[in-house]
Amino acid sequence: MREQPAYDAILEGGRPEGFTLESCGGALQQKGVYAVYAALKMFGRPNSATYFATAIETGVDGAGVAFLQYDHFYVTLHFGFITDSYMPTEINGHHELIQVDDLTEIHLVQHYDAQKKITPLMTADYTYHFTGELLDFTEILEHPFKAENRKQYGEWLQLAEDVNNLVYHLRKMVGIKFPTD
Repeated sequence: MREQPAYDAILEGGRPEGFTLESCGGALQQKGVYAVYAALKMFGRPNSATYFATAIETGVDGAGVAFLQYDHFYVTLHFGFITDSYMPTEINGHHELIQVDDLTEIHLVQHYDAQKKITPLMTADYTYHFTGELLDFTEILEHPFKAENRKQYGEWLQLAEDVNNLVYHLRKMVGIKFPTD
């Protein structure tokens, strides 16, 4: 979905925070990072990655498409704040698919089988954004020495490093350079 009113401000000559090189912003940094996290969490580090971006007046990417290549499949990530989209996330198999309503605030995950029969896999109805993440972080902060929490923390740390490395690679690929680089 398009980021309002920030992009409209850019169209009127503004430079809102988070939408400039100086604030290390852009579609990949603000929106795409969620999709990159999801892809790497589900499939691991890709063998290679390519990024195509649409630049805007402030020097950052307003929208982009990233292609992640794995051994036997590709992952395509679409994100941006200069266009509107209400498409769900899909993981397509040969005859089946898994559909996620919104990667940034998951409420419904469904499985479609070969006959297009729909089976809900997960539903959540959180009142506040990121409630699930908050509950997970709270568990680790309250019980940092439990073996499973230490393991989870290590996995999160590795995932964060992998995501950061991939996002940096994708940014470099299209020539987005922040003053802090």
